[in-house]
Amino acid sequence: MRQRRGESLDVLSRETGQPAAVLSEWRDEFLEAGMAGLKCCADDPNVTALEKELKRAKRLVGDLMMDKELLEMRIVRHEGELPYSAADAGTWPAGAASSWY
Repeated sequence: MRQRRGESLDVLSRETGQPAAVLSEWRDEFLEAGMAGLKCCADDPNVTALEKELKRAKRLVGDLMMDKELLEMRIVRHEGELPYSAADAGTWPAGAASSWY
């Protein structure tokens, strides 16, 4: 791992007392195992189902955001300003609070 973070193979070899060839072999085995683990997870049906659900959810969020923007544009065209602007935040129109209960 230290070599993956940029430490030189020679320094690691001196510190650990292992030949550079052994450390290089360990690194290669580590990387191969990591790649094999990623491939294994990619074939998992649960992962595939979750990726499909995530893609569907992202598409739905995108659609909802577009709908919201379109509705805000219609409101601006109709009323001339966006509802609940920063200046209006935290304020209620007269009588609106009492209509909730």
